Amino acid sequence: MKNLLLKIAALILAVSLSLVVFGCGETGSDDTVQKTGDYKYRIATGTRDVVDENGEVVLDEEGNATQESYKYYIITGYQVSSEDALKMANGDYSTVSKFRQLQIPKTGKDLGEDNDYPVEEIEAGAFTNQIIFTDIVVGNHIKSIGEGAFAGCTNLRTLVLPFIGEKIDATGSARVFGHVFGSSSTSDKNVEVTAKLTERKDETGASILTESTVTFKVPSSLEEVSLIASSIDSVSECAFYGMSMLKKVNLPDTVIEIDSHAFFGCSSLASIDLKNVTTIYESGFASCTSLKEVNFGKVETIKMSAFEGCTSLGTKRFVDETTQNSETLLTVKLPSTVKEIGKNAFKGCSGIKYFDIKGTGVQVIDNSVFASCLALTKITINDNTVIRSGAFTNCTQLAIDTNNDNKKDSYNVVGTYTAEIGAFDNLK
Repeated sequence: MKNLLLKIAALILAVSLSLVVFGCGETGSDDTVQKTGDYKYRIATGTRDVVDENGEVVLDEEGNATQESYKYYIITGYQVSSEDALKMANGDYSTVSKFRQLQIPKTGKDLGEDNDYPVEEIEAGAFTNQIIFTDIVVGNHIKSIGEGAFAGCTNLRTLVLPFIGEKIDATGSARVFGHVFGSSSTSDKNVEVTAKLTERKDETGASILTESTVTFKVPSSLEEVSLIASSIDSVSECAFYGMSMLKKVNLPDTVIEIDSHAFFGCSSLASIDLKNVTTIYESGFASCTSLKEVNFGKVETIKMSAFEGCTSLGTKRFVDETTQNSETLLTVKLPSTVKEIGKNAFKGCSGIKYFDIKGTGVQVIDNSVFASCLALTKITINDNTVIRSGAFTNCTQLAIDTNNDNKKDSYNVVGTYTAEIGAFDNLK
């Protein structure tokens, strides 16, 4: 009897160690790559538009899109061998080190099935507590990601996503980044993020403004997120609100708007390339206290409080392309595309030393735009600029020409202007 039990135990262990599948991967001429774990999945049926060989939607006699039924896969889970799971629980990743980057399968063949049905969804909680992964790539073939799909992935460093939240047109808490981690994980390696949600329209499309909060538990190890879908044209309201662990977010070229509070409180975010962004809405990057470098690209409009409280902005020096002298170039220079800077836009940016808006379309410096920029020693503006009340309040390193004749080198507002009462309160 004892020998029988030993044989059964050995058989169970052997089966558990055999949980290895082969999937499709981009590895040069060899299109198979070994996986250390096993995907769980199911087949679903959906409908889609019929397209011709040129990729055009086929229309019926009434001009409506012709539709067809098709089958697709939903990823429901992932499991590693018992032996590997035990080793990782004890901090030993030696046997799984080459499998720590995960790319979500694209078709049934990638899952080991004998068909090419697309993989389109990741179910809620599918990768819960999969500490094996440090980097995950979710490609454009995925149409929906369930809540908490990556909950408890506490070794995750980088994440590539086709969209923010559940899907492209998600609403409520399902439209923000924290959705993919959810709020159920109990690991002490998470950062608990309470994000503010704002809604500007009701279900009928009527204009309203409501606010609520939702809590997510995001791995503290996560440093970088990349968005890749060409269908993304904006980073939605509060999308990354309070994500204090993120150091870098890569945007696709298609993004043209940063909506209100999109990156509010991303206190570890060090740089951002805005590429083709034209509008930054209210508080888009407010309280990003580590933000040093911004590529403003083609920005046209910077709304109220867009960079308020970005205390590190301007501390990174750039090399002057003309002189190659890093000491002579102004720290923050806005592109000529900029037409508007809203109230409080750079208020409290205490690291900015030099600022240049000459050559932009900005002719009005609004209320408190540069208030409390404590290191600001020089700003170059367009001639005939109007400076509103409080625009430079508490800029204690700034000196101005009270006669506005711009003849003395010691005065460091360069450009002619008309100032309202209180525009330069509490200077030197």
